[in-house]
Amino acid sequence: MKGGNSGKIILLSILLLVSIAPVQSIDNQNDLSSSTTYLDLDQTDSIIDNILINPTEPTINENITVQADVEDADILSEVLLFWKYDFFNTSYNNVSMNLEEISATGGTFEGVIPGLPEPSFVSYYIQANDSLGNIIESEINSFLINSKPSISSYSIPHLIYPDNNTIPVNVTVNDPDGYESIGSDGVVFQYRLLGDAIWTSSNLVFSRNISLTESIYTGNITYNPPLPVESFLEISLNVTDTVGGMVGYSDSTTDGIIVDFKGPTLTSIDLIDLTDPNINATGYLDSLVMEAEFADFYGVSNVSIFYRINNDSQFVEIPMLNMSDISIDDNVEVFNISLPAANEDALVYYYFGTKDFLNNTHTTPLNYYHADGLGPVVYDNDIFFKSVISNSSQATILFNSTEASGVNETGSLLFYRLDNINDSIWYNTPISPINYNSIIDYQQTFEAQDLPVFIRDGEFTNLTIEVNRQSIIQQALLTIEFTHELSSDLRMWLKTSSGEILIFDRVTDVDTIDLNLFELGFLQSDFDDNNFTLVIQDFNDDYSGTIDTFEIELINYELAFPYQYSASINPTINDTRVSFYIGMYDIFENMVNSSTMSYYADGASPEVSLVSVSAELDLGGAHYIPIEAIVTDTGGLENVELYYQVDNSSWIIKQMYLDAETGYYRHDLIPGKSTGEISYYVRAHDLVGYQAHSNLSTFSFLNAMAPVISVYGDPFGIDALDMEDTNILPILANVTDNGVIVSITLYYKFDMADEWLNITMNKMNDSHTYFAEIELPDKEGKVFFKIEAIDDENLVTVTQDFTIIYENAGSSSLLTYLMWGGGAIGVAFIAFILYKFIFGKGTAVFSRFKRPG
Repeated sequence: MKGGNSGKIILLSILLLVSIAPVQSIDNQNDLSSSTTYLDLDQTDSIIDNILINPTEPTINENITVQADVEDADILSEVLLFWKYDFFNTSYNNVSMNLEEISATGGTFEGVIPGLPEPSFVSYYIQANDSLGNIIESEINSFLINSKPSISSYSIPHLIYPDNNTIPVNVTVNDPDGYESIGSDGVVFQYRLLGDAIWTSSNLVFSRNISLTESIYTGNITYNPPLPVESFLEISLNVTDTVGGMVGYSDSTTDGIIVDFKGPTLTSIDLIDLTDPNINATGYLDSLVMEAEFADFYGVSNVSIFYRINNDSQFVEIPMLNMSDISIDDNVEVFNISLPAANEDALVYYYFGTKDFLNNTHTTPLNYYHADGLGPVVYDNDIFFKSVISNSSQATILFNSTEASGVNETGSLLFYRLDNINDSIWYNTPISPINYNSIIDYQQTFEAQDLPVFIRDGEFTNLTIEVNRQSIIQQALLTIEFTHELSSDLRMWLKTSSGEILIFDRVTDVDTIDLNLFELGFLQSDFDDNNFTLVIQDFNDDYSGTIDTFEIELINYELAFPYQYSASINPTINDTRVSFYIGMYDIFENMVNSSTMSYYADGASPEVSLVSVSAELDLGGAHYIPIEAIVTDTGGLENVELYYQVDNSSWIIKQMYLDAETGYYRHDLIPGKSTGEISYYVRAHDLVGYQAHSNLSTFSFLNAMAPVISVYGDPFGIDALDMEDTNILPILANVTDNGVIVSITLYYKFDMADEWLNITMNKMNDSHTYFAEIELPDKEGKVFFKIEAIDDENLVTVTQDFTIIYENAGSSSLLTYLMWGGGAIGVAFIAFILYKFIFGKGTAVFSRFKRPG
């Protein structure tokens, strides 16, 4: 039998001792002789283990030694090695294995499998027999008799030119087993861009055999997508032979290909020798030595500089001098040039034209330097600052300045004054260069986990995130995004270990809150390993929504575009306008001042006062109530909002607009009912986040406006009704009222009948349209109708009588009618119209019709 993976031998050998007790005679007390019987059965597991072959990768005509450890509690009678060539032969050969080393329970046995004159897979196993006749067999193992192939030579381009789109590959493969042992797909070419994780593979095509043991494989590999203009391709070649159609041994090699479609690029530039004697006594540039470094994958061949002074019409080309020996193997080269003198206060524009050893060319962007003796240039249009800040915030000014001879950053200053405090005293603060290379962690973002979070009605909802800043920060921004089903009064607090600040308190229709935490009063130290908790309360118990995003972002530099310098002005007194300018020095102590600019340090909330509304208000049929307020803020207002509720219903928020004629902020409030009580107040927010609101005011109103009725024709139009011959006349009316409509009734009668019939008109999908149908008699005649509307104030409106003449015009005739009178607007709705006015004003013709289709 065959053993398991461990090669254990299971031998049944059980030793059973059976003892037969002595039998005593009843007739006498003499002892009888006793007898004992023993049965010996061996039940100890045997093991075939540590099977090894030598050599581990045998080649042709090489004998293979098989070694194994065999153990058994009984005596081993014989250990046999069974083997056959490849998996397809059915019979095994066998040979006795010799005991090479003895152990306490067995020993190490060896046997030899003869070598083969050709490649093959060999299967083998070991059989052990003990003295009791038990047999155990190991699992079947296998090995390969084969010579390993090798890549004897290969040819690939080490450079891809701009006009090439393929990679030609030629590979010579040697296998002592014969060239036929490597199939048509046995050579694989792989390539990838340096740093990529995924290889692209392609099989090479068998070309021809050189000898019995060598083959040539060729191929053209097309790269797709197109490679970057300057990059490096890693390549890998792998060859695998086969034995009897099964995979054998492999050999591989790696290499690289330079991809160069672009000329040399500028990597650094220095303007040197900017001190005497190259700078004359007045400070303007007499001449300039420029040193620049260029890089290219395939070497920098030559570089020229093209320059012009001020607005000259043409650029002048000057070849630059290489500072060392130019070599195709050097990827980086340094060139320099001495440019001629420029007049005082001149701009010199320049760019570089480069070429590599493949004749790839490249042109750098246009640049310039300032050759003047008048001091640095401060670009006024680029100065960045906020026009209004909180009085508790530090004002940061960012700007750019250039100077050919160099800026003296140590002596340069920002000057400022407090205009409405003492505008004759100028203070100063130093400027600082911004080194973008030293900026670490441009921004940090801290987010709450497990969002969205449901806001519970009438309870407090808490969300916490841990914040730990890594450097000095300019901005600390809070963003909250939420969704909701209706407007409500939400209040939000931001809480830390040192206290909490109310950050949001309003009925809102917005879905995003963006706040600057510094302007709310938070300090740098608040962001040192602190937990920030957002506390949300649904104040009116009628909110339904979720918090979708809650994050705090810390920003080192919040820049619209890169700046060279910054300066900061410390917090100032409340409600102060601060004027400032920048004074920049060059190395010759020439100074240039920027224009004077200003910002406002706002430390006060807006002032809000209501323009009173009468406590008892009779609207007299008007549709709206003007609510007005006087709102002022020195720093400027962000928005002004009206909060109101009708008869203690939910609070509603509306934006107010500035009335240019009165100077008041105003909103025209539409009450939505005939009578009631309105409570309201006005809230204003300024540009830095301060807010204020007016006192709560209340007034009662009465609107004695009766319902307004407008009568129209067929409400559906021909295409919306699916009728054959019909005697049904549709009546449509639009009814509006400041209060609540209680009933809409259609009264009608035929010809000159004395009694009016009536039916209730039904509301359609929109809020003001009502509909009813009148069934007409078969004969021709007149129908009269009018509409009555009653609201919840028992105010009644009845239209004048309408008259429609109807006649039988045949099954194919079409319907139309036109209604006039009493100031109502007549509207004709149905296409395919048969017009026939016979009674003039207040009279129209109705014809039965058959719907097309």
